[in-house]
This record gives sequence, C-alpha cells and structure tokens, in this order.
Amino acid sequence: MSSEKTDTRDPVNQLLHMVEEAHRDPGDQLCCIHCLSAVTTSNQKTSVNSAHNVHVTNPGGVEFDLACFSEAWGCGMHGLPSVEHSWFEGFRWQYSRCLSCDAHLGWYFEETKGALDSRRHFFGLIIEKLIPAESSAE
Repeated sequence: MSSEKTDTRDPVNQLLHMVEEAHRDPGDQLCCIHCLSAVTTSNQKTSVNSAHNVHVTNPGGVEFDLACFSEAWGCGMHGLPSVEHSWFEGFRWQYSRCLSCDAHLGWYFEETKGALDSRRHFFGLIIEKLIPAESSAE
C-alpha cells in the first residue's frame, strides 16, 4: 500500500475520486432517465439559498423542479456561460447534458466573482429526468 496522499486539488484526481466513490454504492446513484447512465449520487446533494430542491420558471414560462448537486460527473456543460436570466443571483449558467446520450438534464451554475479555483459551483438537475439506479435495473 502506498503512503502517498492523492492531491485532491487536482481536477483529474477530484473526478477520479468522485467516480470511485460512486461505484462503492451503486444503489446511491442517480441515472439519466433516457439512457440509464449514472449521472451523480444522492450524497452529492447540496443546498443553494437554503434549499436542495427548487422550483424555477424560464423566460418562456416553462417550469422546472430542480435538485442541486455539488458534482455530477455524468454531465457535460454545453454552451457559453451566461448570467442572463440566471435563477441564482451571482451565478452564471450553462446547459448540462448527459455525457452518454446528450439529453438535457439541467444546468451547471458557477459563481461570477472570486478566484477561478475557489468559485462555488453546482448542478441544478431536472428531478423528473433522474432515476435511482435500483429503479433502472428493473
């Protein structure tokens, strides 16, 4: 066994650590409803403005129920970051899509101020587009 400690500040090591954690308890995984690929785990839930779940409405009047997660390794960010119509003051957003099937799953939010490596971020994922791993196995 190596006595070396992994540098968790390195983004690649952070991602590897998250994926490793997710595979330890597959029953905790939340999957894309379209392709059943793992997207995040329930232990990545985070609160934004004192709430984990939020109800939002876009400028076109479409409503969404979102769950907020610190990380979602199964999502990729798409589009240029925008502060326009952000549901969270002080945060810019990008679309968040499933890395396996490219389905729109929600949005990625990142603070607009502060040092780049210390900005808070989170994923606001559409609740109805996530399914627990145990449900996807049926």
